Amino acid sequence: MNEQQITNEWITGFRRGDLQAVRELIVEYNSSLLEFAERIIRESPEAKEIVTETFIKLLNRRTWFDNPADIRAFLYITIRNGCMDFLRFSCNGQ
Repeated sequence: MNEQQITNEWITGFRRGDLQAVRELIVEYNSSLLEFAERIIRESPEAKEIVTETFIKLLNRRTWFDNPADIRAFLYITIRNGCMDFLRFSCNGQ
């Protein structure tokens, strides 16, 4: 089986909500997303919450995605937006 076939099977499984495909996605991206969020807001507990919420948003919209590049873009854009919202709220709240 070539790489394209593997990717297609993974995307199909992910879109169906296959637990193994979801696990693979989380293992693949969790650390880098957490590091990205922590660089923006510098607060680990809140960064973890933003990453968790982002994965939930992705899973709720999983049928929107046809390829890994779109998933990756969604994850990083959503993390960035979540961090900006956190910073806006924390600056206005003080």
